[in-house]
Amino acid sequence: MHRVAILCALVSRVCAVVLAAPTVLAPGDTRFTAVDLGFSAERALGHASHLAEVIGPRPAGSDSERRAAYDIADTFRAAGYSPVVQPFPLPNGRRSQNVIAVKPGARGKHRDDVLVIGAHYDGKGPTCPGADDNGSGIGVLLELARILKPVCLFFTIKFVAFGAEEMIDVNKDHHHYGSRHYVQEYRRARSHSSPIVGMICIDMVGVGPRMYARSLGVGDQFLVQAVLRQAKRAGVAASSLRDPGWSDHEPFEKAGIPSVWIERRPSPGYHTSHDTADRLKTPYLTQTGLLVLNTILGLDQPALRQRALRGQTWRGKQP
Repeated sequence: MHRVAILCALVSRVCAVVLAAPTVLAPGDTRFTAVDLGFSAERALGHASHLAEVIGPRPAGSDSERRAAYDIADTFRAAGYSPVVQPFPLPNGRRSQNVIAVKPGARGKHRDDVLVIGAHYDGKGPTCPGADDNGSGIGVLLELARILKPVCLFFTIKFVAFGAEEMIDVNKDHHHYGSRHYVQEYRRARSHSSPIVGMICIDMVGVGPRMYARSLGVGDQFLVQAVLRQAKRAGVAASSLRDPGWSDHEPFEKAGIPSVWIERRPSPGYHTSHDTADRLKTPYLTQTGLLVLNTILGLDQPALRQRALRGQTWRGKQP
């Protein structure tokens, strides 16, 4: 407990400076240069391998997807969280679920503002192991949740493992059921819910050599630019890329919430039986994890809050 208290106090002092001058990665380095929070690519890889090799293909609404959800909940629980399983129906009569772990904000008048860090855990069809798509994103998500647990932040983080992201049939709009349900429930709560001020989606980050900060281009680009700034300072080649709405940032961005999808391309074997864990590269997992970490710690929260609430006109709230 004494060690955690010291770390909390140290990171609080770091965060007070971060808003003016974000702590960054040194060019070509994979270490976090201010506070070593111990991101482990091996742990992230272990989570991804468990999904791909032990559980295997995880189609939306299947028993294997449900097993993955409860294993993810157990991992959150082992890290000190009290995860919540959020079920929702699918149009084919099956059910899926999101798994949510909350890290409350520790201080500041806007500590209840929510930053969602999300990744989907289902896979494409009955033969795809789904290691890169998206065991890699879940691995990074779970590892970030572990290392951030003792850290004091000025806002709340909700780590969300989304179910049913992949298309469930030939209809190209029959996807993103978990993230759409999550946003629908948030919008239903309206004025009495804590505002979501941003969403970072981690999807397919273990294979492709090139990193992208992606968005639909219909919402505020605050987080896209924040990720690109951190990548530049770290000496990581990254660029922005429009997308038609191919991952779980889609419903958040359409709801007026600043959003970004972090992806590595190309990933030749995705959506096939070749999307296996042996293709995942630990340096890519490390690079992605630390990029997200530095983006979180480097956020200008007041500016993000103002832009997020301005975009969510349906909330009926002023910044």
